[in-house]
Amino acid sequence: MSSTIFLRSVTFIVLLLMISVHCYSKCPSVCSCKWKNGKQTAECTGKGLTVIPSDLNVATQVIDVSRNGFTEIPSRSFQQKGLVNLQKIFIAECGITEIASDAFFQLRNLVELDLSGNKVKSIPTDALKDCPNLRRLQLAHNPINQIDSGVFSPLSHLTNLGLANCHIKHLQPGALDGLDNLESIELDGNQLTTMSIDVLKSLTELHELNLNNNPWYCDCKIQDIRKWMIEHKIPLSIPPYCEGPPSVKDLSWKSMSLDDFACPLLWFMFQPKPSLLLITMHPSFAKLMPSQKHQFTGRSVVKV
Repeated sequence: MSSTIFLRSVTFIVLLLMISVHCYSKCPSVCSCKWKNGKQTAECTGKGLTVIPSDLNVATQVIDVSRNGFTEIPSRSFQQKGLVNLQKIFIAECGITEIASDAFFQLRNLVELDLSGNKVKSIPTDALKDCPNLRRLQLAHNPINQIDSGVFSPLSHLTNLGLANCHIKHLQPGALDGLDNLESIELDGNQLTTMSIDVLKSLTELHELNLNNNPWYCDCKIQDIRKWMIEHKIPLSIPPYCEGPPSVKDLSWKSMSLDDFACPLLWFMFQPKPSLLLITMHPSFAKLMPSQKHQFTGRSVVKV
């Protein structure tokens, strides 16, 4: 009796192993499937793919489909292929212009997403709502012009954000709100000339901020940014340079004191005796009342 039970147990274990081997050996011919860095990985790069390949092992944790011919990531692209255990997706340099709002449906284990080198014009906020545990998001080399307020709010666990070499000209106040655990952000290689300190104030965990290769206009707004970086001990690994004003053009932030980041003297307070003060301005006259503040615009005086 004992020998029969033993034989049945051995047979059952062998069958389980055979099923396991078959399951883990599933791999499309266009992919290379392997254990890599302790994770079941499918590498399907540069194969001319236009859709996520079928017949991948459902236990796949990492997929790399970079340098293929995707133009969009359609609805439930990974969930429909049974790939809900994915932890990392690399889908860079594919020409993607559109990402469906539920493209990453049920990918709650996803911790890293690389969408760099595509043609995405805005942050895919709706799609990212399905990835609440995302830690690393790479969006470098996409034609993104502006970062709107609250676009990253679903990503409270994000630690690394890559926005280098996009076309970003403006970050709205609140653009980085919700990123309570952000440690590193790359904003180098964009078209930023200025930035409000309010964009950064909520980033209490930040220790790396890359701002180089932007045409910074180094006035008192940038003074606030520099002062904040010093107070929070955030280094200038690659110092940014000033594009203007002329007095500091081509100077690096690292070589400048806080006083060098100054705004032009545009505001004046007039407190004459109780009588009208007449100032002759070309091409007309401006009457300034006592104790009123005015702004010189170059050719005229504007009452505030």
